[in-house]
Amino acid sequence: MRTGIAQLRLQAGYKSAKDAAKALKCSEIHLAKIESGASGAGEDLEIRMAKLYGTTVSKVTREIKQARLAYHGRMLSS
Repeated sequence: MRTGIAQLRLQAGYKSAKDAAKALKCSEIHLAKIESGASGAGEDLEIRMAKLYGTTVSKVTREIKQARLAYHGRMLSS
């Protein structure tokens, strides 16, 4: 199951999180945690993501929050 933030990455043409992480100047592990909802992103990273993915900061923020909610829902139900 892909999160909305992962979909934004794919739509921007980044098939691998590794390539996107390099362009974003963050670790691949951190980006994977953001995409899974296990971690959030700082404002500076959200801005870089919005620029790289060709969208708005508010869209990136909303997708990350939705991923976080889904992640915590999965953790509570397991």
